[in-house]
Amino acid sequence: MIIFLAAFFIRKAGIDSSAKDIPLLSPVSESFFNKNGSEILKQAGIEISGSLIEEENALVATLSSGTTVFFKKGEKIEQKLPSLQLILKNIKMEGRWPVKIDLRFTRPVIGY
Repeated sequence: MIIFLAAFFIRKAGIDSSAKDIPLLSPVSESFFNKNGSEILKQAGIEISGSLIEEENALVATLSSGTTVFFKKGEKIEQKLPSLQLILKNIKMEGRWPVKIDLRFTRPVIGY
């Protein structure tokens, strides 16, 4: 009887058991990735003040130097980490610190 009722409600709701386009939900929240991203940056030797802040289309980190770094939301921070490290290395040699580093694009944008 229970199986019959379950099948009835599934059909009534229009859910097909063979449907493959049903989205899967992740059991991990967005805040997990923000905390994890902060840890990734710290392990790479990049000191940030606070944690990553989630905006509409970006994750924002403020470095201890005051520079704001923008990462594309949904993209792994590990993919942009080498670019950020190279930029920071070159900035140290120049001797002037930017206000922002935007890594959401294919070519990083640095604003002074």
